[in-house]
Amino acid sequence: LGPITPVPDVRFAVIGIHLVHSDKMDISGSAWVDDIWLGKLPRFFLESNFDTHFRQTNAPIRIHSCVTGLDAGPPDSSYVYQLFLKIHDVNGKLIGRRTYLLRPEPDENEDEEHFRRKEIPWDVPSQPPGFYKVSSQLQRDGQVIIRKHTSFAVLDLIGRSRHPGEFGLSVPDGADHFKASDFVSIMVESGVNWVKYPLWNYVGEEDPDQLIFIGGLLDGLTERGIKSVGLLNHPPKELRDKFPSDWQGVSEILTMSPNFWSYSIDDVMAKFSGNVRSWQLGDDTDDSFIGLNDLMTTLTNIKIEFDRIGRDTKIGIHWDWLQPLPSSQRANEFFVSINSKETLTPAQITGKLKTTSAHGFERWVHLTPLPLHSEPSIPMEERAADLVKRMIAAKVGGAERIFVTNVFDPETGLLQEDGSPTELFVPWRTTAIAIRGAEYLGSIQFPNSSINYVFSYQGEAVIVLWNPQATIETPIIEEMYLGNDVEMVSMWGQKTRLLPEMGVGQRIPVGPHPQVLRNISDSLIRFIMSVKFEKGRIPSSTDYFSEAILGRNTFSTGISGSLSLKPPKEWDVDPKDLNFGLARGEEFRMPLTIKLPASTSLGTRLLPIEFELEDGQIVFKVYRPYEVGLGDVDISVEVFPDAENKRLIVEQTIFNNTDPPELLDFRCSLDVRGRKRQYKSVAKLGSGQTIKKTYIVDEPHTLTDFTFKLRAEQVDGSRMLNFIWTPDQVKAP
Repeated sequence: LGPITPVPDVRFAVIGIHLVHSDKMDISGSAWVDDIWLGKLPRFFLESNFDTHFRQTNAPIRIHSCVTGLDAGPPDSSYVYQLFLKIHDVNGKLIGRRTYLLRPEPDENEDEEHFRRKEIPWDVPSQPPGFYKVSSQLQRDGQVIIRKHTSFAVLDLIGRSRHPGEFGLSVPDGADHFKASDFVSIMVESGVNWVKYPLWNYVGEEDPDQLIFIGGLLDGLTERGIKSVGLLNHPPKELRDKFPSDWQGVSEILTMSPNFWSYSIDDVMAKFSGNVRSWQLGDDTDDSFIGLNDLMTTLTNIKIEFDRIGRDTKIGIHWDWLQPLPSSQRANEFFVSINSKETLTPAQITGKLKTTSAHGFERWVHLTPLPLHSEPSIPMEERAADLVKRMIAAKVGGAERIFVTNVFDPETGLLQEDGSPTELFVPWRTTAIAIRGAEYLGSIQFPNSSINYVFSYQGEAVIVLWNPQATIETPIIEEMYLGNDVEMVSMWGQKTRLLPEMGVGQRIPVGPHPQVLRNISDSLIRFIMSVKFEKGRIPSSTDYFSEAILGRNTFSTGISGSLSLKPPKEWDVDPKDLNFGLARGEEFRMPLTIKLPASTSLGTRLLPIEFELEDGQIVFKVYRPYEVGLGDVDISVEVFPDAENKRLIVEQTIFNNTDPPELLDFRCSLDVRGRKRQYKSVAKLGSGQTIKKTYIVDEPHTLTDFTFKLRAEQVDGSRMLNFIWTPDQVKAP
């Protein structure tokens, strides 16, 4: 049993054994206690407060350890104690290590059984932004007797939350084991603007220390720009004791006559309404309001009681994503705090938010991170990336507030019980600070199709991006000019400045997990997002085709410059360059013509449009997809080995989707390097019909090039359907 840490005035211990039979007693007997051993361990701890867990970038770091009660050991020998300390970064890289030899020394003011406190400071060189773990072992004669772990984060500290935002943290069981100032500082550095905190349990509180703590906490949050949400989840004991232990939740109290409970709410409002305007009935596990008859009447009556003392209070309840949201004409006075026992994917979160936007209730989305311990185990990077993606999804979907549920949960929380950050703290903070209060603009097209989301706030654009095809070891390089001061920030807060290169822009190494691009020119990114093709697709023919490039001047002043389309070199584009002069906010339309070569294959191309502004001072490319083929006639190809695996079967299918209907004749061919070209004919293919033509490639093992070129050339028409097949498309027999 144990070890235990008694309070300071403990002077003796009682050890006993208690045998308690169950309701169905079927044996009887006696029990004896023998061979009891009561030992003493040293007390060892790592100092824990805000300053030890959150360090300013480039500031020196000191790890404080303290050991008391080192037992000297038997008279004929003495124990040897060693303290081992290590620091690792988020990737497990060893940053530093120290070993200390400790000897027990008698304290003149204590009897010889007690030995003085040993404080051990370890000064560590300053570290770049990120998350760091401290592990320690206290050994006695080579055997580990105590292990301790803590962590710290190196950050660009905020100091005060001046930035409006929708992100928040929920603390359903309170944090009165902290100093109020430390708790407030941690919340500020979390990048949040909202904190849920339990307040009902302070009704009738007579302990002055408790009242001083909660008063200092709420005042401190308000002064630092954070709004408090009062959780009414722990009713006063005299109310709670009137209900069974297996009650459904606080609705059982609040659906009764106000005469029964209003006195306690009056007390809460009198104490805290100066700092708290939003109140949640129950915590984020309380389902007792879901399915309640006449829910809106109940909530309206409760709000009336709150408004007798408070001003314009907002009342909220927990809700489950799997249940239809309530609706009401007065719903804007209420909020629903939504989560689910089932973890929703980012796409599901965005979808549910978009389908519930008309219900009127403010939707406060709660995110529960993936657990630390699960089967199968989830890598730390995946847990962090999943949280960031769901934060983005909730933001894009239009959630009015975005919370992490139970910030101190040992499996899913952002903070340890002592206030030290978990691995998820820095990714949450990095993302929240980057996009809080920002406007979602949409996405841009990168040349290598990295997934991205663009946000804007007060002249700065921010992009969160990742690429599922990348790996940590081999990122995908995206080339695009985004301004002169672009900075890339990893989930762990590590920063890299991305300097532009002439004609290329930034070379952005995009990994598989979200990262943030900051300090992007807001005017430039809006200009890029405004550019598009008027039609965006061209028939698969050799005729000239008219097209236009559209856009708008999003810069704060008039601009002049030129643009040029950069298609494949075989394409004929006229004119090559288009000059323009645009007033602020002016839209433009630049016409051109495109002629395709006969060898152009069907499909989508990513075409760069190069812009030069202000005599070449700003040069950048905009990438837009362009479709070859109108879909009125299409072609697909399948290649697979025959049953004996001696030949390749090439199946070419042509689809006639013309409207108005046309009868089509084609001359088809297959071109394989080193082999004779094969021809097939298609006659009178009607609208809505398909036809399949099969080619045989003998002795495929002798081929030096497995790139197959298929063509369907319209007879007495301009359509030219090309399809290039590559070896990675081989199907199983």
